[in-house]
Amino acid sequence: EVMLECPSFEHQAGDTVSIICHNTEEEMKQLCSRLELANVWDKECSLAISSTTQKAKAKLPVWLPITSTLEMLFKHHLDIRAVPKKPLLRSLVEHTTVEVDK
Repeated sequence: EVMLECPSFEHQAGDTVSIICHNTEEEMKQLCSRLELANVWDKECSLAISSTTQKAKAKLPVWLPITSTLEMLFKHHLDIRAVPKKPLLRSLVEHTTVEVDK
């Protein structure tokens, strides 16, 4: 059981709380290198829903900042240790040209 006390935070029975641990500096260095993003890693970027999305009522999660750097997004907001879910894997398939990888 977890007790949550925060006077300025309105919550109701059934609401959920998620805890994301910050990713380490070493993990961030490895990720940046592996993705070959060193030239844009600390540059400011903006997040937005694609204008061509087919998803009805698509919106960014409220916990993601609209403007940030890749480093801040990966370090503080994204769980890089989570098992990838089907929607992510399906979206990545569009970007491979090797048929066996699909």
